[in-house]
Amino acid sequence: WNPAGLAQLSKCEISAMHSEWLVDTKLDFIGFAFPRTTANQQPTANVLGGSIIYLSQGEIESRDENRQRTGTFSASDIAVTLCYSRSLLTNSLTNLLTGINLKFIRQQIESEHATGVALDLGLLTHLLTPHLLAGFSIQNLGPQMKFIQKPYNLPLTIAAGLGYTLGGLNFALD
Repeated sequence: WNPAGLAQLSKCEISAMHSEWLVDTKLDFIGFAFPRTTANQQPTANVLGGSIIYLSQGEIESRDENRQRTGTFSASDIAVTLCYSRSLLTNSLTNLLTGINLKFIRQQIESEHATGVALDLGLLTHLLTPHLLAGFSIQNLGPQMKFIQKPYNLPLTIAAGLGYTLGGLNFALD
């Protein structure tokens, strides 16, 4: 997700979801964003937000080298994100929006865990018309995480896209 998109909000928003998948896998999400306001309650170009996303795998059977059941264990991932987005330029043809996410990540399998931090950076701009929007984001910038003595990088993602609004429909390409 492009954190620059938050700068388009003019009022407070909250979003939540719960999803149950196969084999007792659950995904939970809650996010909020609120535009900062001036003394006369007019929205500014600054938006603050955050989210929590939690993925749990439920109970997983553990087995020994002879394939005999030895009990159960669980696995989970959690990410807590703080966001800031703002509009840098605004004129009749151009609106440049920027955003940054700071993510705190924890992954756990049984008693082993890894923790880390990462940044997402984003840009959005209108091209020639308010109906055409272009975006660019880089996600998961940060140091390696280490799980059971094995360091690894989070998947670095670079994305670009275009969106066009026609009536009540949004057409998007990324």
